[in-house]
Amino acid sequence: MDLQELPNPSDSVAFGPFVLNSVRRSLTEDGHQVRLGARAMDLLVALVQGAGRVVTRAELCAFAWPTGEVASATLNVHIGSLRQALRDGQDGLRYIVNVSGRGYQFVAPLTAITQDDGRADAVLRSTAGTGLQRSLVGRDEVLNQLVERIRARRLVTLTGFAGVGKTSVARALAERAEQMFEHGVRFIELAPLTDPGLVPSALAQALGLPVRPGSVIADISKALVGREVLLVMDNCEHVIDAVASLVQTVLTNSDGVKVLATSREALRLPGEQVIALSGLAYPADDASTTAAEALTYPAVQLFERRVRAAIADFRLADRDAAAASAICRQLDGVPLAIELAASHVEALGIQGLPELMGGTASAANAGLRTAPDRHRTMKAAIDWSYRLLAPVEQAVLRKVSVFAGGFSLDAAVSVGGEGAASDDTVAEALAVLAAKSLVAVEADEHVRYRLLEATRSFAAQALSERGEAGDAKLRHAKHFLAALAGVRGMTKAGDVAVALRADLDNVRAALAWSFSVEGDPAFARQLAGASVPMWFALNLLAECHDWMDRAQGLGPQPGEPQEVAQNIQYGGQSSTIFTSGATDDAFGAWMQASSGSPPPEVDSNGLLPLLGPWTVLLRRMELGKASELVVQAEQLASGSSVRDLVATAAWMRSLTSHHQGRFADALASFERFLQEETPAGRQFFLSISGFDRRSGVHLLRGLTNWLLGRTDAGLAECQAGYAAARAVGTDLPICEALQWRGFALFLAGADAAVLEPIAVELGERAKASDFSSHAALASCLSGLAASLRGDPARAAGLLDAGYREVQASRYGPFDPLIVGELAAAMCALGKPGDALDLISEFECSRPEPSSWCAAELLRRKAEAQHLSGLYVESEQTFLDAVELARQQGALSWELRTARSFAELARTPGPRASARNLLTAVNGRIAALQVEAA
Repeated sequence: MDLQELPNPSDSVAFGPFVLNSVRRSLTEDGHQVRLGARAMDLLVALVQGAGRVVTRAELCAFAWPTGEVASATLNVHIGSLRQALRDGQDGLRYIVNVSGRGYQFVAPLTAITQDDGRADAVLRSTAGTGLQRSLVGRDEVLNQLVERIRARRLVTLTGFAGVGKTSVARALAERAEQMFEHGVRFIELAPLTDPGLVPSALAQALGLPVRPGSVIADISKALVGREVLLVMDNCEHVIDAVASLVQTVLTNSDGVKVLATSREALRLPGEQVIALSGLAYPADDASTTAAEALTYPAVQLFERRVRAAIADFRLADRDAAAASAICRQLDGVPLAIELAASHVEALGIQGLPELMGGTASAANAGLRTAPDRHRTMKAAIDWSYRLLAPVEQAVLRKVSVFAGGFSLDAAVSVGGEGAASDDTVAEALAVLAAKSLVAVEADEHVRYRLLEATRSFAAQALSERGEAGDAKLRHAKHFLAALAGVRGMTKAGDVAVALRADLDNVRAALAWSFSVEGDPAFARQLAGASVPMWFALNLLAECHDWMDRAQGLGPQPGEPQEVAQNIQYGGQSSTIFTSGATDDAFGAWMQASSGSPPPEVDSNGLLPLLGPWTVLLRRMELGKASELVVQAEQLASGSSVRDLVATAAWMRSLTSHHQGRFADALASFERFLQEETPAGRQFFLSISGFDRRSGVHLLRGLTNWLLGRTDAGLAECQAGYAAARAVGTDLPICEALQWRGFALFLAGADAAVLEPIAVELGERAKASDFSSHAALASCLSGLAASLRGDPARAAGLLDAGYREVQASRYGPFDPLIVGELAAAMCALGKPGDALDLISEFECSRPEPSSWCAAELLRRKAEAQHLSGLYVESEQTFLDAVELARQQGALSWELRTARSFAELARTPGPRASARNLLTAVNGRIAALQVEAA
């Protein structure tokens, strides 16, 4: 593409009130940042660099979409979005013209400005502004009133009929109020919600909080304590009771929080200040009105602005002033209705519109006399615009009403592209609907569309009246089933999150319909099972559990693929284990589900019925029972040519052997797993459980090698496993890596400055995703750091709190280590007797005596016995610890025990034995290091 260069890559160019810097990819208007989507910015840069000549459509597509083809309609949408952002054609300013059959040309004069130009400085200084306030007409008074009310009151509700502009005013107020609140503004869009029970979840997500069943509202209240924040709850009317209850709780518990709600009715809460938003002012019925007089009214100003967006040289003339005034008057000054009417001026002219609208409005209002006047006006305006559409455009509008929130072109084609409606036909129809203000376009990296709530409600009613709703909702659900299936091949959970986050509300809506009386149980279970990767990728494990629980309640359906039942079972129970822990209820539910499953097939997924109960038993450290399931898995995998089946059995053996302290067996199984697992197998397991086995194996193999005396190589592999978990990009693998890496570094002698950031990050991530056991272990790691800093009192408090939480979640692999370090803190506080009581209680409660870190607990027990004056018992316990470490081949445990024994031995005989032991262990470790080198 032969585009002209800007005067200097570091300089900017100005046109009209705008400044464009193509290097920084920034556009400002009068010093305020203008937000453009990535594609729209590409197109603007291309047009500016090609200023003075026609830039062909092919050149623009190659510049903005260099990696693939793009539909002509998609380019039209992005050009339209760019023109809208520039307000092209308004106030006599033209920037981009369409040269029919060829392309587009940038026609505005360009001025190069250097870094020392004041306008360039404005680019650098600008940090705020979205253009929302500048695009509003006639709302300055109500915005000022809202600011005053928000300063004085804690709850303000902006009421008004559909289409009057409540959302636009609320967004403008949110932008203006950003600097008024220390902790900012949170905008919560409630229109996409179909279930009032999701209102607390929507607020929690806006605040960046986990969604935990039964505690969402309590978590919100706790998070908002001491915060100064404005919550904007938009479109409350369809979930009004749930919003009112939540707002009342939040305001009661959080003094610094204020709420702005938008709704067609008040929340009816104590202290609520209600401000009714009316239509824009319009002229009285006066045929002698001039254009200048008419344009003093905001309604006519909006009408002229919207007409000019379509007709660049349009100026309201005196001869049209009366007609324009009549249109605005007939539409009661309702902004959305005025925009709809203005979109038809280019095709129908302005003079005849009042009469045409009057006839249609009367027909549309028939049977609606019980509705408020302005509600009838809005419906009539939409109905009138709808009747002027071509049949295919009407059909597309009706069918896209099934979407919750935004939707893509592909999704629109799936729902509305039947029969003669091809991809291009649907895209062209959406472009027409956008031009007529019936569909909003959100053009960023990808084009997405959205129906305003009033339009969606009208279109949904029309869809239902024509008997098309069932088919459209089924097509909608099938599209998102296919979208969910499409993420199975993605190699990173972060990619899954990116692909599905924008359509979360659509998946929820599809699930809700599938489980309703209109849906189908077999399809509902299929969709629920396919949704598991999305819930894990978005860290919505509590919601995953709820949907899987509903799917389990339906029971297996006739002819259902085994994969569906496995996904539901494993996804539901995995989400439960990581949020609530390996409780008795979780184990019982999993065993019941497994007993009802058909015999596992010998394929890559065939071990899933065994994996569930094994996971619970492993986390509870019931290793004998876990080993029995491993034997069954190994029998199924024996002689199999399916690599991932063999890998899964090896993985089960490796973790079980490691936790038992059978380190040599664990290493052999680690090695086999790493050889056999395929990329597809890794991704499959990640998608149904959120767990990344490969990074976890590298961490545990590294720790195992450290325990066996290969200290440098072991720590290096721990670091590699940690990096691999980071690369996955989601919280569960990272939390698993942080906990194992943290304890490994502690054992290897890292100081507090190394452990503290690990503990902090683990705690923050675990709390954000509601991972109960990981949050508890973060507290324990903080306790270890406090111990290293010489603060045994703080260490004991943190370790005790963490240990209690770990016990509640039934996660046992670290228990002996935590108990031993808590006992050491007690000893440092002069309480060796309490330390021995703690250890004795733990030893009596353990289901099995041996574990990977049991030798370390014996070492701490021997130290506590010594401090209690039980010298003979202490020496024997030291020897027991050494013997156990030797049986496990754990040179590092043996070394730590030998050091403590040498330091505390009181008589010459034991002291000499301890020193000889220490020398021998050091020699063996040194030999291993030389061998490794």
